[in-house]
Amino acid sequence: MIQFNLCRFGKVAKWSLQGDKRYYVKTFLQFLVVMLLTFLFFSMVVKVNGNHVNGYRSCAVAEFAVVIVNIVLGPALMFYSMEGKHDMQTLMMLPASNFEKYLARYFNWIIVVAISFVACLGADVIQYLIHTLLGHDYTRFVTSVLGDLFVRAANDVHTSQATHPRFILSMIVLVIWFQSLYAVGATLFRSRKFNWVITTVALILIGMLFVKIGDKFEAVQLNDHSAMLDYITGVGFYLVWATINFCLSYRFFCRTQNIGKIVNL
Repeated sequence: MIQFNLCRFGKVAKWSLQGDKRYYVKTFLQFLVVMLLTFLFFSMVVKVNGNHVNGYRSCAVAEFAVVIVNIVLGPALMFYSMEGKHDMQTLMMLPASNFEKYLARYFNWIIVVAISFVACLGADVIQYLIHTLLGHDYTRFVTSVLGDLFVRAANDVHTSQATHPRFILSMIVLVIWFQSLYAVGATLFRSRKFNWVITTVALILIGMLFVKIGDKFEAVQLNDHSAMLDYITGVGFYLVWATINFCLSYRFFCRTQNIGKIVNL
């Protein structure tokens, strides 16, 4: 039976945060440097369509992609801060239920997303200061450009369906489904550093399979123009699949092995 105590879970989460401080600092610095170099490259080194101003759009797309990728891949990184077998042994020996330990590690992706977002903002401010010091008259904040792109997409007649409730719900369900698959990969494969690679390969294979059987298996198609019943069936299918994946991920976590196996089965 799954046991959960909020106070005990808080202590596990606090222990996890304290042990991951160095990992968070390193992750922040990595994102800061990578995003700053990306912003400077597109806004200074290259000209998009012969104009540095258009380069900011590429910067905005890169900033948005970093946050989205971290949200989708987040569960695959739940054990990245743990170095060696000792850290995993310490986690499993904590006076808490396995469910509380699993949740404490799973929600680690929220912190990583927040760190990546703050790093993007920091890189944005630094690139703005650099351009200002160099006297460039096209200096802009990347975040403001990203906001303009969202507003333009919402107002554009041809992309107005992107604001449709069905489309938004479909994207949320799709992200949850992707997260569930990466959560399975994080706890199934014992290779902490490359489980997301293996999971991605599996996703590509699943995608290829769906392309072949898509015409015959309409239940898995989230179509914004489909009938309400078909749409609900598609959303329900993915949510049930995601639930099964999370249950499998937790099951694999409970069977975590320190020696002798490639996967936790």
